[in-house]
Amino acid sequence: GGASGTTEALRLAEALWRGAEAFGNVDDVQSQADRALARLIVAGYVRHATVENGVWYVRNYFNLDTRAWANNSFMVDYDPDLLAEIARESGDIALSAFNEQCVRLVRRAVTKGHAPRNSASDIARKCERERGKKCAGVRGGECGGSVGRGLIYPMVQPEIMTLQPDGQTVIFAPNDVVQLGNVATVAWRVRKTAPDVAAGFYAWVKRVGLDDLHTHHLGRTGQPVPGSQRLNDQTWALLLRLAIWKNEPTDIRAIQPRVRRMADDFLARASEARVRANPKVQEQVGDGVMLYTASELLPALWALRAWEDR
Repeated sequence: GGASGTTEALRLAEALWRGAEAFGNVDDVQSQADRALARLIVAGYVRHATVENGVWYVRNYFNLDTRAWANNSFMVDYDPDLLAEIARESGDIALSAFNEQCVRLVRRAVTKGHAPRNSASDIARKCERERGKKCAGVRGGECGGSVGRGLIYPMVQPEIMTLQPDGQTVIFAPNDVVQLGNVATVAWRVRKTAPDVAAGFYAWVKRVGLDDLHTHHLGRTGQPVPGSQRLNDQTWALLLRLAIWKNEPTDIRAIQPRVRRMADDFLARASEARVRANPKVQEQVGDGVMLYTASELLPALWALRAWEDR
């Protein structure tokens, strides 16, 4: 029963590939087996691709009970940097061509941005304060356009094409609400194959300012969604890695205390969660949630250490 999962498949393949890289060598039997299994998983992932209404995309899952495919896709279902590495090291020309399609789709998902009414002067003033020089405003200024530009819409659903006035809009966010954690995830995973997308998102972060980031923003304007919360641990960890990638010392120093505090809190919660006799603790701190948090915090701390020791 159940269903295949494209995001999960990519993470499993990455774990096997990285494990073979870290713990083995090209002549090691187990390492070779892990790499072969990673390629097999990627081959299954590739079979999720299809073309619908002229739009190429990777379907989100295959239902093993109903034998039916999902009719949508999410941007977190793509990992162009990983696929490029596997294709290159395996000499897989077909996978490389497949991955080019992934990159093109991700680029299509980048928001163009439309400044909210009466916000142009506010954005220009913010830009001038930070850059220390005159800004031409949101239309063509050095600030890089409206505050909405650079986010990434999360969903691909070609079947809605006939409902759209332009017959083209199939990459979108319901109610235009974009989850920042997903955007940071996608940006991190295209920083090599589509560095313009990752850099564009980080430029958006710079325009908004670290203290004004929320869990959810509107794709068209970049404004925070009313009622949205401050960023979670995983998103801050991703932003730290992106800041290190961009070599932004000021941002790195501003973000790293948050991530270190989050790591300390995580360790405290993990220690408390070992007390399995307390069902409330189990309910509040699920193993799955903690594993995902650890998977983002640990690479961020490792990257921070490497940056500090450089």
